[in-house]
Amino acid sequence: MAVGAVPRGRFRRSAFSMIELLLSVGIIVILLGIMLPALKRSVRQARATVCMHNLHVLDQVLKMYESENRGWAPTARANEEEAQAGDPKWHELLVPRYLPDLQLLVCPEDPFANRLIAQDAQSASAILGRDTSYGINSLIVSDTGPAMGNVERYNPKRPLDTLLSADMGPDAGLKWGDKDAVGDGTGRWAGGGLSWDDGVEFGGVQHMRSWLTQRHTNGINALTLGGGVRTIQSKPIMTSTIDSFYDRCAAGGCPLCTDLEIPHYSFYRSRVYWWTGRLPEL
Repeated sequence: MAVGAVPRGRFRRSAFSMIELLLSVGIIVILLGIMLPALKRSVRQARATVCMHNLHVLDQVLKMYESENRGWAPTARANEEEAQAGDPKWHELLVPRYLPDLQLLVCPEDPFANRLIAQDAQSASAILGRDTSYGINSLIVSDTGPAMGNVERYNPKRPLDTLLSADMGPDAGLKWGDKDAVGDGTGRWAGGGLSWDDGVEFGGVQHMRSWLTQRHTNGINALTLGGGVRTIQSKPIMTSTIDSFYDRCAAGGCPLCTDLEIPHYSFYRSRVYWWTGRLPEL
């Protein structure tokens, strides 16, 4: 070999063959397929955490409201002035004094989240009968027992297990603007209340009309009167027929079982009840 000669092939340009390229792409696709479900789960868990934070904030806001209103929760009929004002929804009584930002009442997992905070009275949120992602126990805020709204006076026996607020649907099954699917707007949805039945036909349940959802995988987040936030496994409840009596629900002090005997959703598996102990005489 002559001096200064370059050996053949030493500076040959290297390149992927077609087989190597396809193999690399295949490995990347497999890795993405493995990672994406885990990433989606992480995102959903993060959103569920934000939802729980919102409920903790709501608990503080409600306590401030109650302390300045002689123990009353923000019911639509707490006093004469509120009744004459056109029965505002519970969250409207909090704005802006106690809750300046309604975005705190929007769950990031709510599919209608971007439409809930709307000013137009004819908006889709008005048709759905709710302006937030959360509702309050109808035994407290509806016409069925307005005096129970004074939670300071009629505190249940087990406030840590008594439902106050929770994720509120519907999240699916409704065509936008389908008034038949949400009743005539006068049902318990209209005030942002969580009904013990479907909220449209008293004592009945038609699941696609219900506020009950499985927003966070198979459950919803709930706030209790004692300030605790926990998850209710709602999927098995939505796929089963509701009854007017449940042994374990009655053992928890549920008056819907023991006193009223009306069909109702039961969350006893998650140790959450509509009320614990007897209802006050109104």
